Amino acid sequence: MEEKVLTRCQTFIENRDAIKKVFGMDSIYIYPIAANALTANGVRADVEKLKSAKKIISKNAGVLSYLKGNVSTPFAANISFREDPKAYFDKVVKFYNLIKKQFSRSEYTALLA
Repeated sequence: MEEKVLTRCQTFIENRDAIKKVFGMDSIYIYPIAANALTANGVRADVEKLKSAKKIISKNAGVLSYLKGNVSTPFAANISFREDPKAYFDKVVKFYNLIKKQFSRSEYTALLA
């Protein structure tokens, strides 16, 4: 049991450090959130996939979209390990568009999506 916890903690730290390399200008509080998205899914960060996910968000999210704000780093981490990151992005955007009709448009709504 203790070995599992140690391994998971080490993976979390490695994921956080890899995310910092790609998203170096974000708040220090955002990196652990993004690292958790990977670690909770049993995934190790892949810098190239993170960069690709970042490009997907940049190219496809609207100019004033909250998906490009502080949420973009955990969002990129979340789509980076998907089989089809662009399709997953599209799915999240559809969900975001649905929930923002019921809730005010904000970074919290984007994070929920």
